[in-house]
Amino acid sequence: MESEFFDLFETAQERQVYLRVELGYTRTTDWCLFISDATGGKSKQLCTFQGCDRKLIFAQAYARLAKWLNENHGGY
Repeated sequence: MESEFFDLFETAQERQVYLRVELGYTRTTDWCLFISDATGGKSKQLCTFQGCDRKLIFAQAYARLAKWLNENHGGY
């Protein structure tokens, strides 16, 4: 699922939708993935996902990013 997420992310970048993705892991918080919209020079957090299942985190992030692109940029 990770590759599908990054394919979608790259597609958005090609359409000049400026997104920022942060991914982290610690024993305390497990996996964390943050997606922000940096269009216009200001960073606005779109969503945060946290949990122990990395594949689930990426699946949720993919679904949310696809929905956001559909609602705000006419698709992906």
